[in-house]
Amino acid sequence: MSTFMRTVRPFVGLDALQRLLDADAKLVVGPDLVEPDAVITLTHEGFLLRDVVLQLGSSDERFDEIVTALESACAELGYGTDGVELVVVASSPYLKIAEVLVRRRVDELRDGERRIPLHGPPRPRALQSPRSGCSIDVYLVLGRHVEPRPLRPYRKGTWLAHVSFALSSELAPIGFTPRPLTPEIRTKYVLPDETVRYVTLEGDESPLDPDSSETTLLMYVDADVLAKMAVGSSKPGSQLFQLELFLDAIRTIVERSLADERLYVSTIDELGNTLIGRLIEGMGRRPGQSLEQRRVDMENLLELLRTRPLSFLGRVEATVGYRKMLDEVLDQ
Repeated sequence: MSTFMRTVRPFVGLDALQRLLDADAKLVVGPDLVEPDAVITLTHEGFLLRDVVLQLGSSDERFDEIVTALESACAELGYGTDGVELVVVASSPYLKIAEVLVRRRVDELRDGERRIPLHGPPRPRALQSPRSGCSIDVYLVLGRHVEPRPLRPYRKGTWLAHVSFALSSELAPIGFTPRPLTPEIRTKYVLPDETVRYVTLEGDESPLDPDSSETTLLMYVDADVLAKMAVGSSKPGSQLFQLELFLDAIRTIVERSLADERLYVSTIDELGNTLIGRLIEGMGRRPGQSLEQRRVDMENLLELLRTRPLSFLGRVEATVGYRKMLDEVLDQ
């Protein structure tokens, strides 16, 4: 017997609201238009710097039609245009946060623009997390309690319609979760009390094993340092240390891969379902790239790893924008 999760929505009468979001809510990321439920992959720099905008309708005329339809649907449901809110939330699993970027009542939409910026400055923390990516969720939410009715939402905060977008970066498929560096772990690996981090792979596991994953990599960080990172995750110093942890993890994967003779005889296709294969794929991905060009880039990266591993690591460092973050910290 197998089980699975399913979202249960025991409501009726909400289809008109959902159709409006499905058809007319788009995410504009720099020059790119993103459809609901789609994923856009950006460079590391693009993830951190591109403007991100919610677009309602393809033209001002269509925007007016959308607002009129929303007002009509809210009135038919008995909520009124001041009882339903447009809410946009950005979330990042890496930073373990969810931020409300926009909260606007339906009766306020007509006085605004159809293109709604989703960041300041300051840039939301979820849009500062290229190593894990970011989800942008757009909801129509009941803004107040109403009289209960059968099969109709009545509690404040219940969402009536929802679409989602995803932003990813080149190396987002490769992510690692730090664990506390406890006294027991220090004893096991013979680490001094002042050691801040330690990265290793479990047992004899190799990044070239089929279906190998990030879970085989053990990343330990001093518990006090982890706590400070969580509190100040958007500070330049914390972000620089996160990058250094990521580079430590990649270095560990590369070193273990170089010790595995399969690295020197495997094709890029044979490495596809391995941890080192996903790393190469992430580094070889560029916006606007054809499938043929991506394959050539991945084969070149595999050869660089085999013959000049330090240059390969230098390529990773450049890809994640380490120099830019280091300059920001040193210039403070």
